[in-house]
Amino acid sequence: MKTDTRGLFFPVEAGVNVLVKPFRWVGVSGSVGYRKSVFEIDYKEDFDGLYFSYRLNVFVGAIWRDWRAYRLQRHPAR
Repeated sequence: MKTDTRGLFFPVEAGVNVLVKPFRWVGVSGSVGYRKSVFEIDYKEDFDGLYFSYRLNVFVGAIWRDWRAYRLQRHPAR
């Protein structure tokens, strides 16, 4: 069976995002909201409804800066 993946839809979302950063390098974030499809062509699925997500954030830029500062303190430029 072949699935036809053509189609077009345009979603509009409204929601709230929260980021809790207990440490410099790590945080936890989540979001909740409502999604409404305002324009659909060739889709039988219903995309309207509540959504939520959560994730663990690792701030690589902060890790990199701290590592470079640590390295420069231990081994100053010669």
